[in-house]
Amino acid sequence: MSTLKNSILNFRIGRALKNEKQVRRSVGYEKAQRFGVIFTAGDVRKHDFIKSFIKRLEADGKTVETLSFVGENQENHEFLFDFFSEKDFTFFGGLKSEAVRRFIETPFDYLFHVDMEPNAYAEYVMAKSAALCRVGYYRERKNIAYEMMVKTKEHNIEELINQLYHYTSSLI
Repeated sequence: MSTLKNSILNFRIGRALKNEKQVRRSVGYEKAQRFGVIFTAGDVRKHDFIKSFIKRLEADGKTVETLSFVGENQENHEFLFDFFSEKDFTFFGGLKSEAVRRFIETPFDYLFHVDMEPNAYAEYVMAKSAALCRVGYYRERKNIAYEMMVKTKEHNIEELINQLYHYTSSLI
């Protein structure tokens, strides 16, 4: 992503957070029904961890929708998930994708961002989301769109997913 486009997108994220009117709160895990998962496509191993996480949520009786960001030189393994790319945004950070717009407007009880590295496109979706509670990996940034952040001992996706599940499923 170009530096200018990244700066514009980060500006739009900050503005979205500043102008936010959505009421945010956590819902007890047992009462929560709609879950969203957004992640950046990676290797097959990450893809398999994401699929296992979704199956775990579904086994708990949750409805899960998933959206994957596919960057340049990345693969959307198996095409199981809706996906978007940099091409779904205008140069000035406007959104062109109806699928991403629908995902943003979905009132998830929990929306999980399952990435350990920053991704401005996924963070834009998180910032604009109608989700009640947005959950992701802990980062020291002031304009990050999460109500709950998880820090892991090990820097790997499997540990992140286990911690995301552990903490949200413990909420009553």
